[in-house]
Amino acid sequence: MARSSACRTDRRPKLVVAEVLPGRRTPERERAHLLMLKVADVAAVVAAAVARGAHLVDESHDWEYGERQAAIDDPFGHQRVLNQTLTDVEPEQWSGTTVTPRSPSR
Repeated sequence: MARSSACRTDRRPKLVVAEVLPGRRTPERERAHLLMLKVADVAAVVAAAVARGAHLVDESHDWEYGERQAAIDDPFGHQRVLNQTLTDVEPEQWSGTTVTPRSPSR
């Protein structure tokens, strides 16, 4: 997994779009997509979502690359992976590779 250094300092909410990689689930027959959302506090978002009818799919887990993630299904069946940055970890510390972001296509 590669990580751009440009993502490290920007704390605004983000929608993460990525290809299916080893270890990630693909959408199921009943599900056309999965959204990964960057949030400030995974536990707070999970608690608020569950209180409003979401189902906890994957409990919160801290990853070696400095992220905390949990997955929920909303009442309509849409799955969200919630992602919180805990600490800045250089990709090389977890067998990743630092990359330079590509320029947008014109």
